Amino acid sequence: MNFRKIYAAGEGTLTGYVRRNGKFFGLTTFHITFGEVYYGYGSKIRFDIFNTITKIWHLFGFLNEDLPVNTDNNRRMDYSFIEVEAKFFERISNCLYDCHFLDSINLGRTGKLIGLFVKGFSTVHNMKIRGMVDAYNLYEDGKHYDVRIILHDGRTDEGDSGMLWSDLSNNGLCMHIAGKDSNGIKYSYGIFLDQIINKDNFLISDI
Repeated sequence: MNFRKIYAAGEGTLTGYVRRNGKFFGLTTFHITFGEVYYGYGSKIRFDIFNTITKIWHLFGFLNEDLPVNTDNNRRMDYSFIEVEAKFFERISNCLYDCHFLDSINLGRTGKLIGLFVKGFSTVHNMKIRGMVDAYNLYEDGKHYDVRIILHDGRTDEGDSGMLWSDLSNNGLCMHIAGKDSNGIKYSYGIFLDQIINKDNFLISDI
């Protein structure tokens, strides 16, 4: 996917697209919009998206103020929906395809979540990364996270917030919202996709 890197108040990564009531929105983290703490909207927040081939930024869309956003004490709500600008949507509309995601509750209940191998792509380092789920539904460093992934190959950094984690069969699992390096071990923390959006409403682009 060529168009991954997005920018508002800070740099982040486009997770994918969400179909809601016949419309399409971009999905990413919210903390790249205002930072870690939400103080209020003020002016309309613009998102730009980067073309990695031409090295040009394009208008992507604007923050949708009517859909859920985060609070400063619950990272489970650290996501936002972007109203995709019409001209950009015309460019990618024929390149969208459904990306199914996993049932996190069922995986946890059946014991298949811990040890699940996953993969992602760091826009910051322009590299594929791999890892394994080692904890879920956890409270760490004053924040509540859906899932924690221990990285085996590659790394995440500032700007990778919003990155999609999928299983090895390309089924979406979660959105990366934070990273940590502890005693040489690298971790990714995320929100389960099925806690944010309805089944069969998630799409990604092949450009």
